[in-house]
Amino acid sequence: MTETTRNRLLGLLLLLVGAVGILLMSGVSPGGGKLPWFLAGCCQGLGAVLLLTGTPPWHSARWRASWHPLRPPN
Repeated sequence: MTETTRNRLLGLLLLLVGAVGILLMSGVSPGGGKLPWFLAGCCQGLGAVLLLTGTPPWHSARWRASWHPLRPPN
């Protein structure tokens, strides 16, 4: 299994965890605590990024500021 495939599977898992969390919280306590809703949203956002791109958002090759503009990356 390649790293990209593993990242996409992890993204799918995070999307499912976020969706289940949102469904459970809406049935238990609508508008109750804000932290569980925030965490479920974070799971959904990170899962979507991993599923669509196959690389984590903190990967250094994704950011222009991760390398010096006058020196090309190795």
